[in-house]
Amino acid sequence: MQIEADANLTEQHSIIRAFKHRNFTYYFFGQSISLIGTFSQMLAISWLVWRMTDSPFLLGAINFAVQFPMLILALIGGAVADRYDRRKLMIAMQILCMLQAFLLAFLTLKGIVSLWQIFALGVFLGCVYSFEFPARNAFITDLVGKKDLLNAVSLNGAMLHAARMIGPMIAGWIVAWRGEGECFLFNTLTFMALITALLMMKRDKILHVEKDKTPFLPAIVHGIKHMWGEPGLKLGFIILAIVSLLIMPLVYMLPIFADQVFGGGAITLGWLMAAAAGGSFIGALILAHRKNSDKLSTISAAALIPVSISVFAFSQTSTLWIGLLTLVLVGIFDTIAIAGSITLLQYTTPGHLRGRMMSLFVTAFMGFAPIGSLAGGTVAREIGAPMTISACGVLCLIISLFVLIKARRIDVSSKRFCEDSSK
Repeated sequence: MQIEADANLTEQHSIIRAFKHRNFTYYFFGQSISLIGTFSQMLAISWLVWRMTDSPFLLGAINFAVQFPMLILALIGGAVADRYDRRKLMIAMQILCMLQAFLLAFLTLKGIVSLWQIFALGVFLGCVYSFEFPARNAFITDLVGKKDLLNAVSLNGAMLHAARMIGPMIAGWIVAWRGEGECFLFNTLTFMALITALLMMKRDKILHVEKDKTPFLPAIVHGIKHMWGEPGLKLGFIILAIVSLLIMPLVYMLPIFADQVFGGGAITLGWLMAAAAGGSFIGALILAHRKNSDKLSTISAAALIPVSISVFAFSQTSTLWIGLLTLVLVGIFDTIAIAGSITLLQYTTPGHLRGRMMSLFVTAFMGFAPIGSLAGGTVAREIGAPMTISACGVLCLIISLFVLIKARRIDVSSKRFCEDSSK
């Protein structure tokens, strides 16, 4: 009996306990390969636009084109994810993403790609993401249940950031040696891994969630009211919006830093993106060790402070190794803030509302990002990328202090509620 108890305790504390769910294992490895291709394409598009235009504004504008549709359509995507089979929805969205990557590869390899085509395909991809992101994030709970949710979300985050580290490194070499078109073709092929994984899943092992039958508009309004009525959910939404508006512009301006500040090219850009992703991987593993969601509001809010300081430090250096180190720190604490907020959304949301809560996450994190990237690109055109990112770091630090005070109050109130309920 003691041996069995010790085995159960070891499983509960295992950093990879979510892998006991076979469907999650399929999803994890299929998504890993697919995301490596996705992040390769992101670097290739950024470098292609920068090479074609030398314009910080257009570099921000291309990210605006991809992400702005999510600000408009993500809430609809969340309602769809609560209404239809999420696995089938994800398969359909992966096929559309693969089509977008193939068209980019074809146009680029033929030498006929133009700026308007890149923007048009970016808008198309943003529309697809509006439906794919809520379904994908809600689907994780369907695969593992709430008991292993924090571990699954953390492992998923670690996988995502490992792909963010590996993809740009691969893309940097491919672009330097062969060009952007081969990167787009590489991404096209990687979608088959996730599509295959989704098809291999055992349907009887996927958590059944009662589908919402409410008409779309009332369903969306109900989701917003639920989020706004829960202090923890509202705080998570605010944290994601802060990261999106003030931290994400740094990611979009990395091509400028690689070229004008550090004097490198596509390979240097790959290293910068890999450093941030490596830090994110570490941050995700730190969260994966946690057993529950206690004090996640405070932890997520507190992580914004070192993020702000690291962003400011990055903007002030012209030495590559210092820049890489600060990006690692940005990645660690940025991921703790983001993944902690996402986990809070997942933990405190009923299954039939989870798609809509994830759509609010997409709106806060991905939907607001185009506003930040476009504003950042516009300001950088006038005062330069380093000064723009420096201002983002300072502003984020000031706001973060107020958010942390609010988070501590929420966690204290939650603890008192639990203590009163147990009496």
